[in-house]
Amino acid sequence: MHSHLEEVPETRRETNPVQLGSYRWNDPYRWLEGDSEEVTTWSRAQDVRARQALNSQPHYEHLRSRFETLLAGERAGKVVQAGKRFFFRTRQNGAELWSLWVSESIDGTKRLVIDPSTMFGESQPKLAGTYPSPQGRFVAFQLSHEGSSLMPLQVMEVDSGRVLDDFVPAELNPVARLWHSDNRVTWTADESGYYYSRCPEGVSQDETRYHQKIYFHRLGEDFVQDELVFGHELSREKSLIPYLSEADRYLVISVHDHSGSTPSSEVFAREVNKSSQTFRQCLPGAPGVVDLHLKGQVVFVKANRSESHASIARFSLDDMDTEPCRLETVIPSNSRNLGAWGVSENAIIVETQENELPCLAIYNHDGDLKQVVELEPFASIGWITTATHGSLVYFSMSSPLSSPKVSRLDLATMECATGDESDRGLGSEDYEIQTVWFSSRDGTQVRMHLVHRRGLKRNGKNPTVLRAYGAFGVSLTPKFRADVMPLLEQGGVYAEANVRGGGEFGQSWHRAGSRENKQNSFDDLIAAGEFLVDEGYTSKEHLGCLGWSNGGLLTTVAAVQRPDLWRAVVAGAPVTDMTRFHLTHGARHWISEFGSPENEDELGVLLSYSPYHNVPDEIAAPAILIYAPDADDRVAAWHGRKQLAQWQAASTSARPILLRSPLHTGHQANSNLTTTVTRYTDIMAFFFWQLGIPSPLRGKDSANV
Repeated sequence: MHSHLEEVPETRRETNPVQLGSYRWNDPYRWLEGDSEEVTTWSRAQDVRARQALNSQPHYEHLRSRFETLLAGERAGKVVQAGKRFFFRTRQNGAELWSLWVSESIDGTKRLVIDPSTMFGESQPKLAGTYPSPQGRFVAFQLSHEGSSLMPLQVMEVDSGRVLDDFVPAELNPVARLWHSDNRVTWTADESGYYYSRCPEGVSQDETRYHQKIYFHRLGEDFVQDELVFGHELSREKSLIPYLSEADRYLVISVHDHSGSTPSSEVFAREVNKSSQTFRQCLPGAPGVVDLHLKGQVVFVKANRSESHASIARFSLDDMDTEPCRLETVIPSNSRNLGAWGVSENAIIVETQENELPCLAIYNHDGDLKQVVELEPFASIGWITTATHGSLVYFSMSSPLSSPKVSRLDLATMECATGDESDRGLGSEDYEIQTVWFSSRDGTQVRMHLVHRRGLKRNGKNPTVLRAYGAFGVSLTPKFRADVMPLLEQGGVYAEANVRGGGEFGQSWHRAGSRENKQNSFDDLIAAGEFLVDEGYTSKEHLGCLGWSNGGLLTTVAAVQRPDLWRAVVAGAPVTDMTRFHLTHGARHWISEFGSPENEDELGVLLSYSPYHNVPDEIAAPAILIYAPDADDRVAAWHGRKQLAQWQAASTSARPILLRSPLHTGHQANSNLTTTVTRYTDIMAFFFWQLGIPSPLRGKDSANV
């Protein structure tokens, strides 16, 4: 468990007094927010130190080889039907990047449409959004360069493979990436153009995350001629998604606002051929987030507007003379969580649970339950797509013990066919999944899923990694996690806690871990760690904690508040300075989740847990690995840099405190296969090092790890 560590690079600590309202503090590492040569030199030195420490671990190359095996095979992604054509996202065996393929029938021969690895020179951009036109003649697409979420919008003619001159530049943030929903390009039925969102020309670079409007682009015209259709007078923080009803009769816009005290959504519509007509508000702004599917002239709405689980309702666009439209509940909110969903010509397909078992529930459009398709125990659905016409439904499913596979369900026969991808999972013969419940600090019962070998001895010696997220109503459901497979193969325990702030138990569960209630999320995570120790699954010397993005905030706060509980903590792309989070990369959209530092009462709550501000002068810190991708334009890398400086200055323990800051990668540090393998290897090598997994690796799987 010993490794040679280079000396910690010298970090300048400044006196930088800050006052907001009645609150005063020192911000000694504000200078690390910059992009000066000094910051670059410091960051590179920290990264070199971390890479040297991790690469020297005896497990490192074994782990890299194992992850290459786990990730390198052919992978199937989302299937979208456009007319009689079928578009498939695929990553070929050994390929670095995902590509787009098309066939003329569901089982027909596929041909390559977009291959970023060969079409765009040495830049090797990552294929992001793809939006086929209704008959599949064209596909609009976006490519992410060096992990950026600001991506140009381009169009390819599918038959010829020609990239058209139609181009919307990245600096206008077309089809902005929204954390709560997939934004979209909405083509007209005749494929002559499309509706999309972007900010207007002339907006300053630091404002491109805001000011979203809906424009119409006609193929063959310059984007500067695009018609501004909707959003003229909206506030800067609102984000927009366009939809078209059948035969292009109605243009529907969903509007989302996350800058206030709670998230809110509203829906507007107008008849397309009546451009002089003003948009009518079909659904008024109210707390919650909505997701839409259109069939004919009917809009189906999945909404989280109550304290319980989501419900699905509908309204008719032909009722637009009624303002707002009459909303009719189709699938009511109840004790079951509604997950991924889709609407076909005659059915609503939704992921849910029956008697604690995951399933696909099939309803007709009136909400009558027609069929329940049982899924693998502890499985979850990644996505669902439906055919424009006909009875086919496509979905991706995985579980902690089986890797993702794409399936096709025929609603007419209820026959389900699964793709022939090889399963990279561990299987249920030697491994098992448990559901456990534990009490949090205030007595609330919290659920956690555990994965480990059958017959595990609860002797307190099992290396264990605990993951959580707990924010924005995002549900952490059991699914395949390639990044923890080597841990399980070496007899370790993997745990996922559904802490408050997530959406696993409805809107009330989310709200119980947001804003003034945020401490509940941290209490839940700490209680999860205590449960694993108290029940003998592991001990403090063998317990690690892992989180990314908001999960990185979660794990960092848990390390500050209970440094004695963890042997090792990994914080990926963490938010750490809660007084300045809203100042970069469109993070004002997070105010509904965390509160506003510009409100003195809310600032007090933020300062009560902000990890950057709560590291004491001396702390016996656990081993820390911060992963802060250099090109992250969602959570600024300076959050990780500033937190690392605080840890290194205050720690009295001899445990390593490391910063990995890979270049040219975005928020998830997964720009291509190689960067993903490197991230997984770095993190698992760190855990193997700190949690006491010996070398050489033991057990029957050691040759594979």
